[in-house]
Amino acid sequence: MGMLVETHSWKDYPTRVRITRNAVVAVLELAARHGADWSRIARDAQIPRKFLEIILGELRQAGFVVSTRGKAGGFHLAR
Repeated sequence: MGMLVETHSWKDYPTRVRITRNAVVAVLELAARHGADWSRIARDAQIPRKFLEIILGELRQAGFVVSTRGKAGGFHLAR
């Protein structure tokens, strides 16, 4: 599945803008895929895996996403 948001050179933007952009992209990708493995989203969205892992953890703590452990685990939208 392709990206929902066109990728630009985001390295020139301040860190908070990049975090916000990547969080929005992650939520859009989860909505479009009805849940997904975070490493696949990182690859497709060209977001560093560790960076996305941190963002998804914050979204989980805020109640926006739910995580599932195990072989078929991943993230999906909570609402």
